[in-house]
Amino acid sequence: MFIGAAQWDPALIVAQIASVQCLYYAAFGAAAYLCVGARAELGARGAPSVRVLFAADALTDLGGGVGLRIAFCYALSALAGAAALALVVERAKKCLDFAATLHLVHVLACTFYAGLPRRLEWWAVLGGSLAIMAMGGEWLCIRREMRDIPLGGGGAGRGRGATVPTGEGRGGGAGSSGSSRGGAASGARGGDTSHGEASRRDSRRGLLKFLGANGSSAPV
Repeated sequence: MFIGAAQWDPALIVAQIASVQCLYYAAFGAAAYLCVGARAELGARGAPSVRVLFAADALTDLGGGVGLRIAFCYALSALAGAAALALVVERAKKCLDFAATLHLVHVLACTFYAGLPRRLEWWAVLGGSLAIMAMGGEWLCIRREMRDIPLGGGGAGRGRGATVPTGEGRGGGAGSSGSSRGGAASGARGGDTSHGEASRRDSRRGLLKFLGANGSSAPV
């Protein structure tokens, strides 16, 4: 989508980071609304508040309950972030950089919202999200790059086959060679027939001359 020249372009990089970050947060919000819902700390009209995303103390119970659901939301957001990397970044070697930048921005946002996170569970969940997003993005980008590069000569072979169909070429060659052979054979038979007729006419003329000569020289 944003792929361009391999030169340093700060505006392009900032646009890519902002796009991936927005898609990551949008996926987290949708997952939190479906998985957490009213079970977490609620905001207006019964929707989960931003505290679920930016507060480290939301991950209080990873063995079950709300904390486990929030961790599952992080995993789903990481998968969505991997898809965003494949669509926006499109390069496998850049996926780790963009994934790390996204999670660093998230740490800064959480620090600005509720202070520096100090819970080990929160850092473990964030590290898992980073690993899922980086490896998933690299895998998707590699698959896309391999699909764009043709392997072997399949396309060229199909092009040549479309230009000169194999069946038609062989059939046409066999038909033309058969017709030429038939014409040559009929010409040879016609030549033999005309030569035989000429030989028989010459024999008849010689016989008539011989009989005429003997008849004129016989005694009366």
